[in-house]
Amino acid sequence: MIGTTSSTKVQHFLVIEDELGKRTIPLLETTCSIGRDPSNSIVIQSPSASRQHALLMRVTMPDTDSHMFRLIDGNLQGKRSKNGLKVNDHTCTTHDLNHGDEVIFGEDVRARYYMTNNIADVHFLESCAADEVTGFLSNLHNPMQTLTQSGEVLASFNEAAIVRLASFPELFSNPIIEINLKAKLLI
Repeated sequence: MIGTTSSTKVQHFLVIEDELGKRTIPLLETTCSIGRDPSNSIVIQSPSASRQHALLMRVTMPDTDSHMFRLIDGNLQGKRSKNGLKVNDHTCTTHDLNHGDEVIFGEDVRARYYMTNNIADVHFLESCAADEVTGFLSNLHNPMQTLTQSGEVLASFNEAAIVRLASFPELFSNPIIEINLKAKLLI
C-alpha cells in the first residue's frame, strides 16, 4: 500500500528557511503559533521576526473530510507582528494557504507550504536532508485540485472560520466571565 494515494490522508508541510537553515515541518496540530519565542510551536530565527509572529489554524473544508490551513498575522490576543507577513509577494494579515505558497515572515524568513497524499512522499520528507527537499516539493501534485469550491461555498466557509476564531476562549481552560454594566452575570 505504500505507493497508493486514494486511501492516504493529505499531509501538510512547511519548509522553513531562516538563520537555522532549511527544515521541513509537518503540520499536525489544529493551531500552531509561529515566532521567535521558544514557547511557539514553530520557532523561527530572525531579528525581523516577532516573538509571536503568526498563527496557523487548521480549518475543515465544508462537505469534505479534508482541511486546509489559514495563516493569520499576530497572536491569539490579536496583536499584529511588527514586520508583517507576505504571501506570494503580497502583504496580508490573513491568507488561506494553497499548495506551493511562499510566505515571508518579517523581512527574511521564508517558508513554502506543501500538501501531499502520497505516503512515499511523506516518508521521503521526514527522512531526507533539508537541501534535497526543494526540488522534490516543487514537483509534488496538489492533492486538493479536485476539491475546488464555488464562491458561495468559500464565502460561507470564511464565515464559519470567523465564528471559530470567536470561539477561541472556549478552547482554553481559563474561565471567562461576562458581566454587563449593572454587574449582572451574562450566560
